[in-house]
Amino acid sequence: MPAISIHPSIDKGVRKGSANFSGGTLSCQCTQAPVTVQITGDVAHNHACGCTKCWKPKGAMFAVVAVVPRDNLKVTSGAQFLKVIDASATIQRHACTRCGVHMYGRIENKAHPFYGLDFVHVELSKETGWAAPEFAAFVSSAIEAGAARPDQMAAVRARFKELGLEPYDCLSPALMDAIATHTARRRREPWPPEQGHTQNMTETQWTIQGREFANCNCSYGCPCQFNGLPTNGNCWAVFGIEVDRGHHGATSLDGLRMAAIFKYPGPIHKGNGEALRIVDKRANPAQRNAILRIMSGQDTRPGATMFQVFASMLSKTYDPVFADIDFAVDIDQRRAHLKVAGYIDQRGEPIVNPVTGKEHRIRIEPVGGFEFKKAEIGRGWTRAEGPIAYELADTYGQFAHLHLCQDGIV
Repeated sequence: MPAISIHPSIDKGVRKGSANFSGGTLSCQCTQAPVTVQITGDVAHNHACGCTKCWKPKGAMFAVVAVVPRDNLKVTSGAQFLKVIDASATIQRHACTRCGVHMYGRIENKAHPFYGLDFVHVELSKETGWAAPEFAAFVSSAIEAGAARPDQMAAVRARFKELGLEPYDCLSPALMDAIATHTARRRREPWPPEQGHTQNMTETQWTIQGREFANCNCSYGCPCQFNGLPTNGNCWAVFGIEVDRGHHGATSLDGLRMAAIFKYPGPIHKGNGEALRIVDKRANPAQRNAILRIMSGQDTRPGATMFQVFASMLSKTYDPVFADIDFAVDIDQRRAHLKVAGYIDQRGEPIVNPVTGKEHRIRIEPVGGFEFKKAEIGRGWTRAEGPIAYELADTYGQFAHLHLCQDGIV
């Protein structure tokens, strides 16, 4: 069986980079008066990328892309032929209007964790010695891009491993940590935020022990739990939690409830989500502030809890709601209900065998997760109203005991 073809520059093996590489010139594919871009110094975080946005040479399944400080990049000829192909995109990709090659991508949003870095394809250079690719990112997205079939993905991942490139369905751990750290630093403000006020990470210790029911729009076996893409390509989810015992610093959270509605236009790791957080009306001001800090990922090690991870992928958060939360969950029986007037009407039930009609019981036990050690899997129905409105019917439901703190699962 022939080897999977990933990209011409790595199909025959990954070439090592040269120490103290001084840079080179990128040229578009036009035979006359090509656009040229000078890069001073070497690139970093070179990797194969399966996303739908990066430029790929004809016939390639993946792109190969790296970053370079924007001050080290200069257009040396043909600037009049460059045009941003999607002004609404986070990365403004400057492409040659004649041959279509992306010469560089630039982030103009100063709040973005990668601001100051430009994205380039060093295969456009005749020089050799550029930093070698280190990993493969957004591997599953090759399906969405139409570059690979689902039944090819096992072979694709095996080929990456054979090439020494660890495949990820997001970015590498180092880059994800960088994103989470940047986001966490920007979110270390009191609630509600004061204009122009920021503060460093606090040393506040917190913990919650309680019970959760969550319903999302995936099928019963939510692919996200297995490092796959969501069933419908996007992620809509609603959860309720009752804290049996908990504290945030010296503030007790015993007996309080919380809920949230999330809506992401694609997989969570691609961001641009929106959220509405709901806090038990019985909470006093200190408890409300504590719960909102936990739910928004504050006072938490980056990547340690689902609260922090989900919050870091949001672009819009609505004002919190303080309301009566009618919530009950029986984890062993896989039954739950969650009602917040004007916002949530939700129920959870066991999966039923379609042939016998008997209840089906199954659970998942992630290793190294950020939400629970074990969850009973069922199904759920949700009607979400208010600023985020949608309906879920007979989709993935999870019933779980939670024990979380600022460093993750206890």
